[in-house]
Amino acid sequence: MNVLLIQPASTDRGFIHLGLGFIAASLEGKGHNVKILDMGIENGSLKRAEKIIRQSAPDVAGIAALTPTYPTALKIAELIKRINPQCITVFGGNHACALPDEVLAGPAVDIVVRGEGEITMCEIMDALKEHRDPVNIQGVSYKKNGGIIHNAGRPLIEDLDMLPSIPWHLFEVEKYTGNINGRRAVGISASRGCPYSCVFCYRGPSAGKTIRYWSPERVLKEIKFIKERYGITGFHFWNDVFTHNKKWVHELCDLFIKEGLNIEWDCQTRADQINEDVLRKMKQAGCTAVMLGVESGSEEVLKYVDKKLTKDQIRAAFKMLHEIGFVTTATFTLGLPWDTRETVQETIDFAKEINPDFGMFYLSTPFPGSPLWRMCEAQGIKLSRDWANFRIIPFEVDLKNVLPVFDTSKLSVGDLKKFIKTAQIEFQLGRLRRGQGLKGLRNIVEIFALVFRRSKSVKKLLKLIFRVIGDTFYLIRIKLANRNQ
Repeated sequence: MNVLLIQPASTDRGFIHLGLGFIAASLEGKGHNVKILDMGIENGSLKRAEKIIRQSAPDVAGIAALTPTYPTALKIAELIKRINPQCITVFGGNHACALPDEVLAGPAVDIVVRGEGEITMCEIMDALKEHRDPVNIQGVSYKKNGGIIHNAGRPLIEDLDMLPSIPWHLFEVEKYTGNINGRRAVGISASRGCPYSCVFCYRGPSAGKTIRYWSPERVLKEIKFIKERYGITGFHFWNDVFTHNKKWVHELCDLFIKEGLNIEWDCQTRADQINEDVLRKMKQAGCTAVMLGVESGSEEVLKYVDKKLTKDQIRAAFKMLHEIGFVTTATFTLGLPWDTRETVQETIDFAKEINPDFGMFYLSTPFPGSPLWRMCEAQGIKLSRDWANFRIIPFEVDLKNVLPVFDTSKLSVGDLKKFIKTAQIEFQLGRLRRGQGLKGLRNIVEIFALVFRRSKSVKKLLKLIFRVIGDTFYLIRIKLANRNQ
């Protein structure tokens, strides 16, 4: 059967969609003819999407959607149904997992896959080929006789090595813009799952609380293949907590060192999951950058977020990373339910104190499926259904339609908008006091370059540049006004 797998995000062309890649590999292994439609590579053009849909003539279309890409996913499903009403549309991804009834209410959606999709999609294809309902397929929700049926959930895949390798030939690898220090880079999935329960995280239901790993030998095999086939020597590990299993990290790094791969890679982890021994081994094996989630500079807010971290742990982690020589990124979340004007300012000040090479300030967003979403529902907080604006990156957020998930008597929507506009700029200007003005300027330029690499849009780049200039003058006016009071 012909299968078209679709990534609907039009704003990102940095890395291939690994989830679709693994599903594609499983389907190819069962003899199906698979093609990939990545709307990022197609610059979001529905006209181009229509051409690819007609050329591939899918019997089944699998569409992976995060919450902000869900509206586009629906448009593509509707387009598919107009072209061929007999084509079965299957939605997966975090949004569909969290809200299967709402997703299936759309007339262009036939089936929802809840959880991991590799085995489930193959079983759906078997059922369709044999003209039978997916009644006994775990992890599936579907329509029947005007109603919606939710089958039992599917257990998580324990042995990830059983999954076939990603069919890179299905992707136009040369068109992706992932980059590490000037090296072409791709994403690598070496584990799934996270045992922590941060309130803003929406990945838990689909990824699971138990971390499962690909074997170090399998990871090495994938990296060697990509390097030899495409000449790519940069790798970004998507593991939620890369250093959680330090024995696994040591074994992987030992293989990298033994092979003399001459690669660069980066990862993300937690401040309480690193030590000098494992970091030095990672450095020796080619790791050049580490990202840590900080979220808040307020001890009180950190407790409520259920981060299970203290500011002293975070300080010590960044001190260690800097001493060993890693490029560091810290992520912060503004507008959490417990935030006040004072705690948000504490967060910005803490960012200046720990002085990461890159500071990323995100907007607290109650994604469906996250503890924050459930908390808002329980408290009767009105939640938007403007899914396209469920974004965390400040320059992608429509500031006119920000809905608060916090006590507006302590932090007004206007206050939050001010902080969203100025946090990054204040962080960078703070480098001037450290004599790191050029470093701050380079950071801004690198953010501009990242936006352009992801979008390939001069218009979007210019819009961001003018916004940063305007926000900088806005911040200066605020600081001058406060000084004169």
